[in-house]
Amino acid sequence: DLAAIETRFDAGLRLVDYERAAAAARNLINGWVADQTEHRIRELLAQGTLDEQTRVVLVNVIYLKAAWQTPFSEDRTADGPFTRADGSVVTVPFMDGVIDNAGYGTGDGWTAVELPYVGGPDGSLAMTVIVPDDFAAFTAILDEATFESIVAGLPHGQSEVTLAFP
Repeated sequence: DLAAIETRFDAGLRLVDYERAAAAARNLINGWVADQTEHRIRELLAQGTLDEQTRVVLVNVIYLKAAWQTPFSEDRTADGPFTRADGSVVTVPFMDGVIDNAGYGTGDGWTAVELPYVGGPDGSLAMTVIVPDDFAAFTAILDEATFESIVAGLPHGQSEVTLAFP
């Protein structure tokens, strides 16, 4: 029964009519995702993703709220230019700071930094940011092995990095 699944597994299961109301089902799913992520992800499923041929949609989201090991100071936040993947430039707020114990490295066509969070069972909770020189070329070759190679090559927790981060 649906209530037992929700209670025992903390999982929601909803019956929807994809044949006659695919747009309403999409809105229901996107609303659930928005609620679970404190409205940081508002549209997981784009318009037209679901149609009358859809039978099942499985959605899982993770919302991580963790403190940086070296916090960014709010008073150092300033607007700056950010170039999108399509080449357009927008102005966004950038966090700015000196990060202790970061992993930092460069490779063929990329620069990466590992920003540690407070916590994790062994203190290894971190976000890895990879900035490619050419986004399209890099994403064409990015796979699990490439990512693991980049992360393994970073000198974890050994660098002090000055960083401006959107």
